[in-house]
Amino acid sequence: DIEYSGFDLNGNRYVLNAGQAEFKTLTPELINMKEVIANFYLKDDTILTVTSDEGIYNNITLDMDFEKNVKADYLTHVLFSDSLSYSNSSAKLKATGNVRGESVEKGEFSADNVEYDLTDKNLNFTMIGDKQVNVKIKN
Repeated sequence: DIEYSGFDLNGNRYVLNAGQAEFKTLTPELINMKEVIANFYLKDDTILTVTSDEGIYNNITLDMDFEKNVKADYLTHVLFSDSLSYSNSSAKLKATGNVRGESVEKGEFSADNVEYDLTDKNLNFTMIGDKQVNVKIKN
């Protein structure tokens, strides 16, 4: 059981846990993890939780990559994807591969890529090629 914690460049606290972790001597800043749970404690007193089977944590840049069975929970919203990357410098989460989301109040969606800005709390949906984003809005 490994735990990393700190503050991102925007002042949000995070705690990153892994069941297993290892690194290579040539790149000690890249921590390869399994059974990953990350909690982001945002300035507005909300919590974003990301879980995945595997991940990589860069202990210099504080960037995080989550892979395989990724699930992100925020308030009443859940996002699932093949991978999710957190960029500390831009305060953005980018989900790719089989992205779908569910919201208790708002409905559900599916897209190729979804980017979430932690600062302004906006979601941007994109598709590859000429496909369309699928959204089902609840009344």
